[in-house]
Amino acid sequence: MIGAWMAFGEDDLIVIADLPDDESMAGVALAIASTGAIVNGKTTKLLTLDQAVSGMKKANAVLNAYKPPVKYRSDTYPRTALPSPPGTPAHSRQAQQ
Repeated sequence: MIGAWMAFGEDDLIVIADLPDDESMAGVALAIASTGAIVNGKTTKLLTLDQAVSGMKKANAVLNAYKPPVKYRSDTYPRTALPSPPGTPAHSRQAQQ
């Protein structure tokens, strides 16, 4: 364990641990949760900057190959953008086009 801190807000306790692999973290989380000591536990895997950059490169490769199931007019929706939710100013502009 690297450290543990009490916190104000959504989370009451923050623990940072460095384990050898995801399976080890799953084992720790499941064991602690099974005792009832934690009611709403949450784990967040952290990435190094190198791992994040690698993931971004992979996302770009997928985006270049991915074809969405719904065909949008290319002049209305760029391939990398989703339609705006109803009720937003951008949605109103899209509906007028």
